[in-house]
Amino acid sequence: QQTSSTTIMLRKRGPRSSALGGETGGDNRLRGTAGYSSSNARGDGNSLAKLCGTCVLFVMLCVAVPVFYRHQPDIQQQQQLNEGGRNAKLRSDAMFTPITEEETSSTSTKTATATTDDDSNKVHIVFSTDCSSFQHWQSYLLFYSAYRIHQPGKITRIASGCTDQQEEKELAWHTEHISSVMSEDFRIHFTPHFSAVKDESGKVNGDYKFFNKPMGLKHWFENSPDMGVDGSQGMVLPEHEDTIIALLDPDQVLLKHISGDMSDLKMTLVSNIAKDGRKFKVEHGTPFGQHYGLGTGWKKFNADEITGDPNSHAKEVGQHEASKHYPVGPPYIATARDMYQIALKWVEFVPKVHKEYPFLLAEMYAYCMAAAHLNLPHQLVDHLMISNVNCGGEAWPFVDSLRQNTGQENVCETMMTGSVDYLNSPQSTIPLPTVIHFCQRYIVGDTFFGKRKTPHDFFTCEHPLLKEPAFDLDHLTFKIPTGKALADENKEVLKAHQPVREAFTICGITRIMNEAGEFFKSHGCKGDANMEKSYDMHASFLKNNK
Repeated sequence: QQTSSTTIMLRKRGPRSSALGGETGGDNRLRGTAGYSSSNARGDGNSLAKLCGTCVLFVMLCVAVPVFYRHQPDIQQQQQLNEGGRNAKLRSDAMFTPITEEETSSTSTKTATATTDDDSNKVHIVFSTDCSSFQHWQSYLLFYSAYRIHQPGKITRIASGCTDQQEEKELAWHTEHISSVMSEDFRIHFTPHFSAVKDESGKVNGDYKFFNKPMGLKHWFENSPDMGVDGSQGMVLPEHEDTIIALLDPDQVLLKHISGDMSDLKMTLVSNIAKDGRKFKVEHGTPFGQHYGLGTGWKKFNADEITGDPNSHAKEVGQHEASKHYPVGPPYIATARDMYQIALKWVEFVPKVHKEYPFLLAEMYAYCMAAAHLNLPHQLVDHLMISNVNCGGEAWPFVDSLRQNTGQENVCETMMTGSVDYLNSPQSTIPLPTVIHFCQRYIVGDTFFGKRKTPHDFFTCEHPLLKEPAFDLDHLTFKIPTGKALADENKEVLKAHQPVREAFTICGITRIMNEAGEFFKSHGCKGDANMEKSYDMHASFLKNNK
C-alpha cells in the first residue's frame, strides 16, 4: 500500500570553499571530474551485542565454527553467540589477494571496460534510518564522507517512522546543513513507521527496527521522484531502470567511490570461492555485494512457507552456489530494475523470516532468500568494506599493505594527512576499502572510538571535535580497556594484526568526523564555534565512572 511521502530536492548554491584546506564543493564534485585539492585537516568492556545493530553480524559470524540456523534458537545460546565474537579468530582463508590478470582471462570471457563519467553519475546511493538523534549524526557523516571524496550521482537518506514534528525538524535541518551547502543531489525521503512486529491477527506485539530497510527501500522506489514504478507492470520506469542502486548502512563512511564497475584489478579483492566466472560490472541480472559471513544459513529456513512457492528457485540453490553468490550485505549494488524486484520479495519474505528467526540478521537472511528466489546470483567482493579487525572476507589486506603501498612508516599519519587526491580520488593508486563500517569498538593504547560513545550532538556549534590520535598509533602493541587508566597493569597485548587495523579505522574515522565537524561549524555557526580537538572517548569512560 502506497502512502504519502516527502522527498526533499533543492538547488545547490554556487561553489563555496570549505574550511578544509581549500577543497571546493562546486559542480566538479557532481561530475566526478577534476577539481580535487589537498586537505590540510589533521590530525573492552560492554557486550558487543549492544554495540553494533546489524553489525552484531560480525560478532556472531567471525567465530571459527560456522553459525547455522537452528529451528527454535535458545535465548541463552543466542546471547552466548553474540558474546563469542569477543575472542574471534581469523578464518583460515583470511588472507585474500587481488585477482590477477591471468585469473581473469581464465575465469571469464567478459570484457571489462572503464566506467565513464556518464556511468558514474547513474549511481544512486540510498541508506535507511529512523528519526533518532543517534542516526541523525551518522547520516550527516555519511553525506559528508561522500561530499569530501566527490562521489558522483545522488544520495538519499530514507528516514522511517518520524512524527510530524520530527519530519519538519529533520527536513529543515537537512535543507540548511546538507542540501544547500553540500549538494542538491543529497536528498531525504520520509516513509511511514515500518518496524512493528504483528501477529496473524494484525496486533502489534513487538518491534524490529530492521524492517525499515527493505520496506523503506520499496517505499522510496514507488514514491520518490527519482524513481517511479509502472504499477501495471510492477517494474521500475524504463528511464530509471539502468540506474545503479547502492544500499548502504548509516554507520558506513566512504573512502572510495561507489560505482558499478569493478574492473580495476588493483582496487578489487575477491575471495577464492567467488573467482571462478567472476564478473566485472553491475548489469541487469548481475548484482554485486560485500561478502559477509552469513554462510548458507538461509537455506535452513522453511522456503515453502516463506516464499509461498513450492517451485521457488531458492530451493534449487546448492551449497556451493549458496556460498558463492548469496552471503552478501551492505553495500548491496544492483541496477534499479533488479533492486526493485529484490525489494518486493524482500518485503514479502522478511516478516516470515523474522517469525521463524526473531533475531538480528533476520532481514539479511531474507535478502539472501529474495535474491535466490529471483535467481539473481550476486558477485561477491571483499574490498567494499572493513568492519571487524578479526574477520577475513573484508578489505583488510589493503590496510595491512598500506605502509608498503605508500612508503610511509605510520598508517595513522597517512590517514590523517594524506590528501583526497592521494588517497580517495579515482585517480589514486592507493588501494583502500570502499567504506569503513564502524559498527565495532576500536582501541589501541588508550585511544578509542565507538559509535555508541559518540555524542549525539557532535555536529553542533558548541561540541568540541575529537582529540587527534598520535601519528605512530599503529606501532603500539597494547590496549587499555575502556574504564581503566593508562598504567602498565592495565595493558592488554594486541595480536600482531590488530594495531595497524585498529589504528587505520580510528584515524580514518577521526579525520572524517573532525573534517565534517569543521565543515558544519564553518557553514552553520554564526560567531564563535568550538573548534577545539579535545573530546577523548576513552577518557569519557573514566569521567563517567567517577
